[in-house]
Amino acid sequence: MSLLLACVSCIMYGKSRPTTIFAPEIGIIHKMFKRFQNLVPPGALLIERFQKIRYLPGYTIELEKWKREES
Repeated sequence: MSLLLACVSCIMYGKSRPTTIFAPEIGIIHKMFKRFQNLVPPGALLIERFQKIRYLPGYTIELEKWKREES
């Protein structure tokens, strides 16, 4: 796992190696990996099965929050 994090931090942030495992960028990377693992399986989101659900108020709040955090 640490090799993967080292590769990601090098590619994404230009940082050759993390200073500590408690560095803020490592926490951000872990959070993004957890989200990615939850979203990758087919049918993980109801919106994939029911396209009309995107028009319900409040359904996409969490997805929009994640988009703002990662932008």
